[in-house]
Amino acid sequence: MSQAPPQTPPAPPERSLAAAGTVRLAPKVDKAARRRRLFIEYAVIIVVAVGLALLVQAYVVKPYRIPSGSMENTLLIGDRVFVNRFIYHFRGVHRGDIVVFREPGSGRTPAPC
Repeated sequence: MSQAPPQTPPAPPERSLAAAGTVRLAPKVDKAARRRRLFIEYAVIIVVAVGLALLVQAYVVKPYRIPSGSMENTLLIGDRVFVNRFIYHFRGVHRGDIVVFREPGSGRTPAPC
């Protein structure tokens, strides 16, 4: 019986320097560029936050301050309330709800917070 010659393992593929374990360092970023990026990041965060706050006030809830004594037994002058602007798209006004409205003919909106 003849014995088969031992097989040699295949040669490993050639490796690049990065794959061979060398670490590529990120290029140095100067302080001015880092500050500029940080400023831009903060500016974007602030703009998004203000935009979301305006959207919430326009369509969901809005704070108001009670300017007069017309609701004295329920609300006092200077009290602050949040008006739900969203719920009345899905249901009507029910007994006990406090409704904020514009003065007829004035075109003014109630005093915001």
